[in-house]
Amino acid sequence: MNIFDNQNMIISPSKGISLPLYKRTFLVLCALVVVLSVSFICSLKLGSVSVSWADVYAVIGFDMALNDATSTIYELRLPRIMGAISAGALMALSGYLLQTAARNALADPGVLGLSDGAALSVIVLYVVSLQVSLTMSIIASFFGVFVTALVVLWFVHKNLNGTFIVLVGIAVGAVLSAFSDMLLSSVTIEDMAFLMAFLSGSFLSLDLASASFLSIWMALIISVFLLLSRYINPLNFGYQHAMSLGVDAKKYYIFIIILAVFAMAPVIALVGSIGFIGLIATFLAKNIIGYRGTELGIVSMLLGAIMTLWADTLGRTLFAPIMINAGVFIALIGALFFIIMTRYIVRQ
Repeated sequence: MNIFDNQNMIISPSKGISLPLYKRTFLVLCALVVVLSVSFICSLKLGSVSVSWADVYAVIGFDMALNDATSTIYELRLPRIMGAISAGALMALSGYLLQTAARNALADPGVLGLSDGAALSVIVLYVVSLQVSLTMSIIASFFGVFVTALVVLWFVHKNLNGTFIVLVGIAVGAVLSAFSDMLLSSVTIEDMAFLMAFLSGSFLSLDLASASFLSIWMALIISVFLLLSRYINPLNFGYQHAMSLGVDAKKYYIFIIILAVFAMAPVIALVGSIGFIGLIATFLAKNIIGYRGTELGIVSMLLGAIMTLWADTLGRTLFAPIMINAGVFIALIGALFFIIMTRYIVRQ
């Protein structure tokens, strides 16, 4: 149902989905989709190997006639681009959900130590196993995130203050990161090079099958998020407000934490630890459209996808043929953002 008036536009695809789109949000979404589309095309063109616009248009038009240029795009650039978009969107959504659960704008998979837990599990798997499959890597990542989440919840269950949760998460993440560094000293130089790239967040080893898996996973997670949207929106206003509206707040807080875990785990398993995306994307989205529940999650995902895509694109083009991992760019910007946000929140 579409209703247009001077204030907003409401889209209700079904009774189970809450997605009210105000006109400003609708225009922002349209603009971000355009920016993402242009970024996608530019990323296909940019790289250390020169390709023509005709080759780019051939790939976009699904022309399967291969030459050296189109093969480079299909085999090297397209998987990285698909992976960057999916990973950025999933990490941004995970950050938004964790901020809703923790009631703290500084909550993020990296800040709460969840990324470090997943990374440590994958590193342990690589150290103890000679051959690691995609399935094993994803299972290890899920295990690491869930165990880390349980540890953090165990420490904070008597004091669910948002600031305390963030502080405990930072401490747990530091400990897990130290264990990861200790394990790296026991591997060969070749394995260390791979694992160091993994820890910094790299799309270099991503193939088309893995990128396609991430894209499908993103679609599934977004679908679940929209189905839970009518219950998530009241949680943005706090536990008591949600209970007064008839929402079983405790149950759905657990649900959104689980959804956040499911969103981030495959990303960390496939491309490594990419921190601060959820922090930056959600903060920017709040300042662009305000606190608008489901809309905020969607805008955050688009911003996360755009940022991660450009971080990877710049990483492989600025200093070509030397490649800088996307996680390095994001960590640099994210650390500065974290400081700025802390000052901003204190002033508020």
